[in-house]
Amino acid sequence: MKIICHNSQDRILAAAQRFPENYIISSQLSITTKEIKLTSNNKRILALSSSRAGDSAYLGLALPHIKTMLGSAALNIAFIPFAAVNEDYEGYTKMVIDGLKALPYKIATVLPASAKKTLQDADVIMVGGGNTFKLIHDLHELKLLDIIRDKVSNGTPYIGWSAGANILAPGIGTTNDMPVIEPKSFNALGLLPFK
Repeated sequence: MKIICHNSQDRILAAAQRFPENYIISSQLSITTKEIKLTSNNKRILALSSSRAGDSAYLGLALPHIKTMLGSAALNIAFIPFAAVNEDYEGYTKMVIDGLKALPYKIATVLPASAKKTLQDADVIMVGGGNTFKLIHDLHELKLLDIIRDKVSNGTPYIGWSAGANILAPGIGTTNDMPVIEPKSFNALGLLPFK
């Protein structure tokens, strides 16, 4: 497993050291990078604590990590915007497209009516931040968790920030987001063995 986690908290670094997978952990807010490299399997995950730090551009600090992870081939990315409480999914996707315009990828919005097909056709799954309760609610309602979990477990790259990183854990019980909606379950993807 190759996981790149950006977080200003050393607890994620400490948690990663307890598991026999390959984690690359770095702090988005510091100049130095902390790294752990262990054995690997088929998962490729980039988890970021947020879409920006300080005065950085939207997804600006993520750009080099995304490019390193995905390379320079023109890949199709399925962007899941369901953490947006205002449900302006196209507007949210436009922000992501603008933030990643320096990269050669085509980004398609995952919309409720065509979510399963968009995910099945994607080379990469990208999940944006916002409200974790809203995100997990919609993923359960649309029955997308198994599709995402299966694709990522079989090698499809996963990129998520904030709420999109939170759902990588077995559950969302430790999120500090406002519970704006009650999800069917707090169970999440379980692609990371820690919260």
